[in-house]
Parts: sequence; C-alpha cells; structure tokens
Amino acid sequence: MEGRRQIASQEHAAATTRFNGIGIPAPTEEAVVDAAKEVVRQEESLRALEHRRQELNRTVGTQQEAQRAAQERLIAADEKLASERREAEPATRRWSELHDRAQRHGLIGNLLGNDPDGPGSIRGHVNLVQIATARRDVLLERLHNARGGDALLAELELVRNPSADAAFADPILELWLAVRDWLRHRLPAQVAEVDDPREALIRLRDQLSDLEERLARQESDLRGASEDVARGIDVQIRKARGQVTRLTKNLEKVSFGSIQGIRVRMQAVERMEQILRALREGAAQELLFQADMPIEEALDEIFRRYGGGRSAGQRLLDYREYVHLQVEIRRKSGTEWEVANPTRLSTGEAIGVGAALMMVVLTEWERDATLLRGKRAHGSLRFLFLDEANRLSPDNLGVLFDLCQTLDLQLMIAAPEVARAEGNTTYRLVRQVTPEGREEVLVFGRRTRSVG
Repeated sequence: MEGRRQIASQEHAAATTRFNGIGIPAPTEEAVVDAAKEVVRQEESLRALEHRRQELNRTVGTQQEAQRAAQERLIAADEKLASERREAEPATRRWSELHDRAQRHGLIGNLLGNDPDGPGSIRGHVNLVQIATARRDVLLERLHNARGGDALLAELELVRNPSADAAFADPILELWLAVRDWLRHRLPAQVAEVDDPREALIRLRDQLSDLEERLARQESDLRGASEDVARGIDVQIRKARGQVTRLTKNLEKVSFGSIQGIRVRMQAVERMEQILRALREGAAQELLFQADMPIEEALDEIFRRYGGGRSAGQRLLDYREYVHLQVEIRRKSGTEWEVANPTRLSTGEAIGVGAALMMVVLTEWERDATLLRGKRAHGSLRFLFLDEANRLSPDNLGVLFDLCQTLDLQLMIAAPEVARAEGNTTYRLVRQVTPEGREEVLVFGRRTRSVG
C-alpha cells in the first residue's frame, strides 16, 4: 500500500512539472480575462490576414493579366523589330558602303566624334538634309565671289540638290570631293595634304598667324627715316637722268628729212618735288611711319598735304612720277629746239621720230644686258614693220628711208606709194591660177635707188 502511494506521489510530481512546463496560467479570474483578450486579438489578426489574402489574390489576378498583355506586346514588338530590320537592311547596307567610301577618301577623321557642335551630334535624316542644303547654298554663294570658282560652279551644277530620299548622301559626298580637290589646288601643300578639314583649317590658321608675324616684322624693318625714302628716290632719278643723257647722246647723229636733231629732256615735276623735299627734310616722318596708320593711308595723306592731290598716294614711291620726259627736235632751217608736237610734224616725221627713239632705247637695253655685238657685215640687226601705211606720201616715205639709212635700220612697210618712192626694194605679190587649176602666188621685186 505504501509502495503504491509513493508511486502515485511521484507521478503526481512529474505531472505537475509537465503541466507547469506547458505554461498554462493558473485558472484565476485574471487569467480568464487575459485569455478572453487574447482570443479577441487573435480573431482580429485572423480577419486582417483574411483581408490580406483576398488582396493578394486580386493582385495575383491583375499581375497574371498584365503578364498576358506584356507577352502579347513582346510578341508584337518582336514582329515589328523583325519587320523594321528587314526594312532597314538596305539603309544599313548603304550606310556601310558610304562609310567605307568616305573612309577610303580620308573624310571620316573626327567627324563622328562626340563634339556637341560637330556633325556627329546631328540626329535625324530630315535635320541632316536641311543642314546639307543650307551649307550647299552658302558654298555656292561663296564660289560666285571666289576667283576661279566658275569651273567648280559648273561642275556643281551637275550635282543635284540634296533631297529627302534615302540616297541623298551620294551627291553630297561627290560635292565634298569636288570642293576638296578644288581647294587642294589653291591651298599650300602642307595644308592641302591633310584629309581632315578641321585639321587643315587649324594648319591654315597657324600659317596665317606666321604670315602675319612675318608681315609685322617686315613692316617694322621698313619703318625707318623718311630721308631714306627720299634718298632712294633720288638714286633712281639720278640713274634715270644718266639713261636719258645716253639716249640724247645716241640721238646726236640722227637726222633725216628736215629734222637736224632729236633730244630727250628730263624735267622735275614741281608738285612732286615738294613731296620729295618734305621727305628729305623729315616733315613727313610722323605720317609715313606712324605705327597705328596703314602705309596706304599715310601715303594718301602725304600726297594730299604736300602734293595737292586727293588720292593715289602709292605714286609717291614711284620715281617716274617725279620727272617729266619731253622729246624735242631741231630743224635744219633753224637753231631753236621745239617740242615734238604731233600736230606740227608730218606723218613721216612723226613715225621717224618715234622709230629713232625706239631704236636708241633698244640699243640701251642691249647694252645693259650685254647683248649688243659688233656690226655684222651683212644686213642690219634692226627691223621695223609698218602695216597699212596708207597716209604716207612719197615725200614721207623718203623721210623714213633717210632715217633707216642713218640708223642702219631695215624697214618693211605696206603702203600704196612705196612703188613710186626711191631708195627701196618694192615687192609685188600676184595670185594666179595655173592651167592645172591650182592657185599660186608670184613675188616680184624691183630695186630703186635714190637720185644722187
């Protein structure tokens, strides 16, 4: 009996331990209230979970519908992509061919870069066509004003205007190549050899800067004293005076007809002499070498201030503007020299004076060039040709023949009166038809000598 009681006690203790381990509160009034509250809380949580489940079910339905719509759009997009690829294949092929062709000609360079202002930033076929048309119009306008641009304009007329069709790039490329070849013949070699036009512009800008610096250095070297300018003009005038003296000396033995002598006089121009005096004395120093005034404006101002002229200041640097040449003649019947006025000379005398001056000038040219050789034993080294000399009378022809003998000048002249003149060989040309029907020209010569 005692043993069963102990076993029962042990089982009771074990059951109590297990019951306490379950965590069931003691069945008190407070525990009942707490349990009721917990039941209410669990019911609210259950209702919230049920509401969430319903929302998730609705979301699943919506997502499934969206998935079906997206699947349909994906199928439509794939079909559209395949269609557009088929349509774009010719354009892609043309682009590849155009790109390869432009690359062979060295036209790509940095044109397809990321420069926001470059051609690579232009998007859209229509925009490209508009820009190409505008720049082509600018090119044609500038070629109209460019020297030597007519040939290129005629060539560009054969290139049709850029249009909105897919093949508009081909004529643009032809136009580009034509313009580039035209520019290469007009630009310096170190600029024209560059394929990239922007690189060529950079080189051209650098070369222009070098030229401007060189021009500035040369202008600086030219800026000296105005006395140097006057001294240079004086040297040229003295040299010209020596040449005129030699011409007059060579004319001393020239006489023909009623003319006993011919001479050339060189006189100073008073108005230009005032300018030369201002340059010698330094009065024009400030104007001529003023740093902020272009040399052209300075010359014009000097010409207006000291010469009384209004423009053409560049004449100040030409020594020929400071002298005046005058041809004078002296007749056998008098001792005074008179100006060789065409209105007071006969036709033969006027031609003779001009021929005499021409011959002595040629002699001086040959002497300066060391080309004059000794007189040959046969013929003359001097030839004069006169065509259609209808106004020359036999007397005038005699004056010319006299001059030719004096100057050792051979004259060939076509004049009606030459057949009746003396001291010449007259040639007559006769055209006739042979019995065989061929035309031939016969030349007959007749030599006449002067009386006495």
